Amino acid sequence: MDLNISKIKELRSLIEYINTSEYRKSLANNTFKTEELEELEQLDLVIQKHYFNSEEIENRIESFIEILMQFAQHDYSTECSLDSENDLINSLAIAINLLGEELNYSTVTTYYLNDIFNSMKDMLITIDKQGYIQSVNQSCYEVLNYKEGELDKKRLSTILEQEIVYADLSKSIANDQIYDLISKDNQQIPVVLAISNFVRGDEKETGYVIIAKDMTEIKHKQDIISNKNKELENYLYITTHDLKTPLVNIQGYSNKLEKSAESIKTILADCQLNSTDKEYVNKITTEEIPKSLKYILANITKMDALLNGLLQISRTGRITLIIHKVDMNKLFKEIIYAHNYQISQLSAIINIQDLPDCYGDENLLNQVFSNIIGNALKYQDSNRQLIIEISARSHYNRIIYCIKDTGIGIESRHLEKIWNVFFRVDAKSPEAGEGIGLSFVKRIVDKHRGKIWAESTEGIGSEFFVELQKNRSTE
Repeated sequence: MDLNISKIKELRSLIEYINTSEYRKSLANNTFKTEELEELEQLDLVIQKHYFNSEEIENRIESFIEILMQFAQHDYSTECSLDSENDLINSLAIAINLLGEELNYSTVTTYYLNDIFNSMKDMLITIDKQGYIQSVNQSCYEVLNYKEGELDKKRLSTILEQEIVYADLSKSIANDQIYDLISKDNQQIPVVLAISNFVRGDEKETGYVIIAKDMTEIKHKQDIISNKNKELENYLYITTHDLKTPLVNIQGYSNKLEKSAESIKTILADCQLNSTDKEYVNKITTEEIPKSLKYILANITKMDALLNGLLQISRTGRITLIIHKVDMNKLFKEIIYAHNYQISQLSAIINIQDLPDCYGDENLLNQVFSNIIGNALKYQDSNRQLIIEISARSHYNRIIYCIKDTGIGIESRHLEKIWNVFFRVDAKSPEAGEGIGLSFVKRIVDKHRGKIWAESTEGIGSEFFVELQKNRSTE
């Protein structure tokens, strides 16, 4: 018998009426067959069973609703009891209890994350794929001087001065580039941005999480250091420039002394001296004076080279870069052509891949890569053919150029020192320069806001990496 709850209640009312004295009186005046009375009694039992079950279900559902309402108020202290004879009701009670546990865990986690979110000193901003701000932390409001809620649903461009591409934001932002956030009162806040994709529980990317580190204090210190460096560069320039004057004088008087010694030698040759005196004078004029002068002039030449190197380095800091797009394939062809004689003499093989362009000062970049390739030619291994491979790869908004050679290599303990002024791996080597070249190269790359580093294995060869800007940038 298929009975719904409303029908059961209706029939239950009918049975209650049958059990009244009024019905009994009506029954006395009517004739019911015994079979009909038995059917009524069976019907009463069925109705009672369904009625009590429905009443239990109603009561349980009401208790479930009360507990769910408590969940809505973030109260997860009450659990559903499992004392029903109905398996479906018990299953529902278990499901509600599990829901309460998950909600309790999620709420605690949310509060915990919100505490972290708002206690961060760095600014944290979440945006959707179109660049609309979804949320910011307390630090962001404080630093940018906005009131809570004022940035909700605003475009990121409201507070970020630079234009960015939202379609691929995580790859278009450079981790070491300074960006400017704009406060409500139009103050520029220098920041470094770290970007990551915002992924939901279903692994669908819905936007980005941006962490902005305030660089105001650091930039202030950098400006102080930069000014000090400029002072040192000026001091170095003035000192080296002034030292060249007495050096030129020493060189001039040494040359004059050399000529005077030759004159004395000629005069003494006509003088009548005893053999002992003549031998002594001859030794002075033909051996000692020329030897001393040779030593003086050699050191003058060396000192002049060092001063020229220092002047070159000091001028690097004073140079204003002329930034434009550089055709690197053309640049390396010019460099190889300039070294063509050495390459031919060594029968060296030069392999150049198709290279992407970058932005920089073409003349200074020419000096950078000319120096690296010149060193590869200078420090070749005479026991095997020299092969120089030039390649490049993109890395976010940078291009990394690699010059790999099969030269003598550099010991690992020297790799960090090769950028120091006057450092030479093997000062006694006939190929050793003055230790200026790579220091000069590093200064140029630093001025381009790039990076340079080397990897090398002694006896196998070296790789020099130069990282430069892929897009237009300022010095």
